[in-house]
Amino acid sequence: MTLKQSWSIWNWKPAELSPEKHCCSSMRFRPARERSWPCGTFTSRCPNCMLSPPGHSWSLKIDITCLDAVFLNVAKSIGEQLQNTRLNARHSGQMNHKAFDLLVKAKIIHKIPACDPSGLPLGATANQKKFKAIMLDIGLLQRIYQVPVELELRQENLLAMYRGILAEQFAAQELLAKDGSALYYWARDVRGSSAEVDYLAVRQGTIYPVEVKSGASGSLKSLHLMLEKYLNYPEGIVLYSGTYIKLPEQKLTFMPLYCATTISD
Repeated sequence: MTLKQSWSIWNWKPAELSPEKHCCSSMRFRPARERSWPCGTFTSRCPNCMLSPPGHSWSLKIDITCLDAVFLNVAKSIGEQLQNTRLNARHSGQMNHKAFDLLVKAKIIHKIPACDPSGLPLGATANQKKFKAIMLDIGLLQRIYQVPVELELRQENLLAMYRGILAEQFAAQELLAKDGSALYYWARDVRGSSAEVDYLAVRQGTIYPVEVKSGASGSLKSLHLMLEKYLNYPEGIVLYSGTYIKLPEQKLTFMPLYCATTISD
């Protein structure tokens, strides 16, 4: 067996208990397509004794090239909804999912699930299958893009760089630093609809939708749609490159990008 095949092998770790107490004590290294319990079923636990870790466990080895590809594709897709199959075309969706979860657990990237913001806590309605992600730090993202700092300093509008990816990363990073370890966004749950609002912030028990955009102009259709659907929201917040503007007739407040940390509790 080569190292390249190792990712598809489930590594059996037998329990340190007497064999007669466990119907699964005869398991050995087997390829993924052949993994099964003595009774013939395919499952992550023994269907007879239902023994779970630390008694015994399965561990899926991840190809380092898959891990690297998922990491780079997340960096290129800041602010976009992700799918396991699109994270890396050279490996399966299951392997991409494992690689993504490993990066999240290592806190190298942050997962941002969609949720139904009809009430608090937001995490109670989080959809783990519909999600976005950001990097650990904006400096890490800048290093991945390999653009000299001197070139970035000449830019007057941070939102204009990398299709606004740096601005979305900065806003999410500031919200996470202030609000804790979890961040969510809203995506309209209607087939064929692409409406979504970048982030959801909570301040004094009230939910505020937050949109990151390149200027004060524009329709902000998704934000208006959300404010129409959830009438109990006091206002929507737009982070952009301009100055502070309040539009009470539209229930909107425009803030400079650096004000992101002041939005949530």
